[in-house]
Amino acid sequence: MNSVHKFLLGSLLLIITSTLSGAVLRIRPYSQWTFAEPMQQVIYREQGAGFPIYLLRDSTAISLYDSTGDIIRQLPLTAEDRFSINTGRTAFMLVQQHATLSDSGGIVYSFQVYNSTGQQIYTAIHQAAGNDLAYQLTERGTVLLTEPGKSWVLELAAEDTLRYIAAVDSVAGQAYPLKVAAAVLQEPNELITANSCLQSADLDTSSLELKVWNHDQQLDAQHFVAGSLTGITPLANSDYYFLETERGAAPTLALFNRLNQLKTYPWRSWSIQSLNPKLVFVITDQDFNVINLGDGSVAASYHPIDISSISDACYLPEWGLFLYLRYEPYFTENGRQAFRHFELEGVDRSGRIVHRSSFGSWSYALPHIARVKQDIFGVHIYNSVLLYAIRLE
Repeated sequence: MNSVHKFLLGSLLLIITSTLSGAVLRIRPYSQWTFAEPMQQVIYREQGAGFPIYLLRDSTAISLYDSTGDIIRQLPLTAEDRFSINTGRTAFMLVQQHATLSDSGGIVYSFQVYNSTGQQIYTAIHQAAGNDLAYQLTERGTVLLTEPGKSWVLELAAEDTLRYIAAVDSVAGQAYPLKVAAAVLQEPNELITANSCLQSADLDTSSLELKVWNHDQQLDAQHFVAGSLTGITPLANSDYYFLETERGAAPTLALFNRLNQLKTYPWRSWSIQSLNPKLVFVITDQDFNVINLGDGSVAASYHPIDISSISDACYLPEWGLFLYLRYEPYFTENGRQAFRHFELEGVDRSGRIVHRSSFGSWSYALPHIARVKQDIFGVHIYNSVLLYAIRLE
């Protein structure tokens, strides 16, 4: 086993100095697995007992595991495959794109959609003008499509067109670069769209237009938001979503419920993770924040933080702990980018650093961290998965 694969487990007795009711909160090594190939992605099993890994993805295959640790299905991958999984983990898809052989040119997209056990549900095909088609796998297991410069929204399942909105903008044929984003809402036929628009002839006066649709029919009046559109991040099985915009060089993140704007934050998001039906963890370029979905208030925050030296982070709401991984980039003797000096740090809700420890040696891939269960979190680095347990002792 070379130095890439070595981990300093002997040094990983992680003692957090804070106490709760006289008991000491400790983080201890719980389990470890080393695989034959370096992994590009690890998705943990959040429900039930047994083997904690649900899905592994490396450069050649997707492997799905049962609770005993056996592989129940393995799907081969090619270099052209792009992997996407919906927020609720009820379905995932493999996307391929190929140039057409016709004189008209364009790109043909293939969407192979699978259920949570890896059984293929359907394949959908769409031809686009270029390779910048925006696609997402919804919580319904459908494929939602938009294209830069076009005002349409398309929802597909197999050979069926479930929804086609020809123009989401109110003024058709506007002579400016149009951007459209869309996300499904909780009701089966409902959709939210956001599109850039101009309320005057002055090109410096930009805004967004938000609309709610039932199938292809607009519901209620549209809502306008100042700024240029960056994107929409929906939260699974709810009417909540985050709208990200920019005004000049100033980023803004806004929490919405349907067309109701709950709160606006001066943030540019790096990651948005749903913790439970009431809380969301938002990583920005300057801080960590836990948001109450009910009113948009900040339940916990840690800042400032240099996100440029952090590879990943998670929040454990049951313990009020921010956990994150630091690293240092460097180049090997042959000039290849690599990473070293990995540190696991923990911060409580008051912003006090309650844990710091080093792990690993070096790697060509950055480590990742994620909550597994209420008292367990996992660190994935190169071809190993390290699990840690939190205990009161």
